[in-house]
Amino acid sequence: MKTVVEAQEIILKDITVGETEEVSIASALGRILAEDISSNRDHPPYVISAMDGYALKEADIKGATKDSPKVLDIVDDIRAGYAPKCTVEVGQASRIMTGAEVPEGADTVIRVEDTGGSGEKVNIFTPPMREPTSDLRERTLRLEITS
Repeated sequence: MKTVVEAQEIILKDITVGETEEVSIASALGRILAEDISSNRDHPPYVISAMDGYALKEADIKGATKDSPKVLDIVDDIRAGYAPKCTVEVGQASRIMTGAEVPEGADTVIRVEDTGGSGEKVNIFTPPMREPTSDLRERTLRLEITS
C-alpha cells in the first residue's frame, strides 16, 4: 500500500498546468485560481461606526452616569454611505448609524442603548469604533492558489 505522499507524487507528476484566462468574478465559480489575488486598497478607508449611536469626544462624557448623564447638542445625522456634514466640537455629538463614517473631531461612539433624550440633545449615560483597514488592508492576500 502506498502512503498519501507517494500517491500524491504519482498523481502530480502526470498533471500539466493548463492555459489561464481572466474571467469576471461572476464567471469564476467552479474554476481554479491561477495566481494569488490581493486587495488593491484599504477597506474601510476611514473610521466607521460599528453600531448605531452617537459620535462624540470621549472627554465630554467623563464621569457620565445614569443618575448624572452628560448632555450634548446633536449637530448631524450620519447614515452609512453618506459623508459627515460637520466636525464634532466640544459639547457636541453626531447621531450615527452602523457603517457610517465617524466625523472629524469625534474619538468615540456611544451605543444608542447607553443614551437617552430626544430632539436636539442627547443624554449620555456611560463608551467602540472600527478603525481604517479593520476589514481589509491594501495588498492583503484575499484568495490563494493551492497545489
